[in-house]
Amino acid sequence: MIRPVQIDQAAVVSHLLEGVELTPSDAAAIKGTRDSATLLAKLNELEAPTQAATAVIAKVNSWRDGRSSLRAIDILSPRRPKFVYFDDYDSMPGLVSIPDLVKKRDDEELTRSEQAVVSLLAAAGADLEDFLEPESHEHLVRDSENASNAISEEVFEYWSQNKQLAVKIRLMDKPDTGAVPPLNKAPLLQIRG
Repeated sequence: MIRPVQIDQAAVVSHLLEGVELTPSDAAAIKGTRDSATLLAKLNELEAPTQAATAVIAKVNSWRDGRSSLRAIDILSPRRPKFVYFDDYDSMPGLVSIPDLVKKRDDEELTRSEQAVVSLLAAAGADLEDFLEPESHEHLVRDSENASNAISEEVFEYWSQNKQLAVKIRLMDKPDTGAVPPLNKAPLLQIRG
């Protein structure tokens, strides 16, 4: 259930007017104002608003829809904790063919363990296509190291039992001799934890 953000409007008005110098007539015009919308309307009605009053108008107008509740949401939203809950654990294959994963993903035929690999890479900000057409071998190595580091950082943000744990992603540009399908199509992605 989504609950509306409750804002103490009188506190918002008090905060907005803190340190604002107004002429006696302007102060009288806004006296008793108890919400930011009314304050904005009254400030806009002033004949010759002071620079400070104009700054308050600009501040309120900069809020999404000019609403203090939306401003509070915009401030708090990036600070909202993110949770990842697993109620079922899938094991990932230790070695996968990137072309095979791309085909299965596009055909919507991924197994749960293959989907776990794709999701893990997505959490690291990596797409399968990043590994398919690297600019060079160095790019391939860099992309795999970046994915490894990003995944390890993500894990350690929430995992405290084993600080020595690291996720290692290694890309192999050639399959092993005699590899069976689909592991005979490179590049191959090896994941170890």
